[in-house]
Amino acid sequence: VGEIKKVLVPYWVFSAEVETRYTADTSPPPPGRNGDWRPVSGKRKQRYSGLLVCGSNVLTSAETEDISPFELSRGQPFDRHPSSGRDAESGLSESRNSGDAIVEQFRAPRKLARPIVRGQIERDEQLACQRELGKCRNVRVNVQLAALVGNPVLVPLWIIAYSYKSEVHRVLINGQTGKVAGSAPFATGKLTFVVLAIVAALLIAGLLITIRH
Repeated sequence: VGEIKKVLVPYWVFSAEVETRYTADTSPPPPGRNGDWRPVSGKRKQRYSGLLVCGSNVLTSAETEDISPFELSRGQPFDRHPSSGRDAESGLSESRNSGDAIVEQFRAPRKLARPIVRGQIERDEQLACQRELGKCRNVRVNVQLAALVGNPVLVPLWIIAYSYKSEVHRVLINGQTGKVAGSAPFATGKLTFVVLAIVAALLIAGLLITIRH
């Protein structure tokens, strides 16, 4: 194990009112109609909250998904933290220490986080429409956002870095829930042995079947 760090990670937490208009082809068609598909259209309204966009480069999007959810009601507002200042909107250049924790500074301003969260909502709405329609194709959505609000917040994380055979890996621990995620060494030799063992077992099973017949 190389090092263990307690980090307060900055996130933009977004909420929005969403109205989506959609078109698609669904199946089956109405009674008496020929063909396998029929065009449909409609709209749906939804409120989103708790959408996270990491404000620094300490975590990737995939790592955020792996370590979520966070209890955002227990998160610390960034502009109230003694080591943060009020520079979340423009971003800061370096991290700072606060007691036993490292406070990561915002490097992604809110204006850069908005298109990321918009893309996230559009993907979610596309999937939601597909679930509602059932068997469908050519689903197209037009998403309109209203009252899109993003607030800065700090959430706690433990980062453990370790090395194995000259490769560096790290483990992430959610400081609120204890959820664990991270990378692990990939043993190519063991995988090859398992694959060969499975192939051998299949060959033996096939040989036994041939002998019986």
